[in-house]
Amino acid sequence: MARVGVDVGGTNTDLVIEADHGVYFHKVASTPHDQSEGVLQGLSELCEQACVKPNQVDHLHDAADQNKRAPMQSAVSAKLARY
Repeated sequence: MARVGVDVGGTNTDLVIEADHGVYFHKVASTPHDQSEGVLQGLSELCEQACVKPNQVDHLHDAADQNKRAPMQSAVSAKLARY
C-alpha cells in the first residue's frame, strides 16, 4: 500500500508518494479549471514512476484550501474508482 500527498498551487501541483520501497516526488502543471485533472495526471505519472498501481494508494492527503478541498476530493475519488 502507499500514501500520497498533494499540494495544488496556482502554477504547479506537487505530489509525493510513500510506498514500501521508497519515497518519490513529482510535479505537474496545475489545471485551475478542474484541479482534479492535474491531480490525476500527476498521480498517474507518479504511480508509474514509483511502480505503484493507483488502486494500491490507500491514503490521499491534500493541502488545498478548505473551500476547494471537497469538490476536488469528490472528483478525484470518482475518477480513481474507475481504475
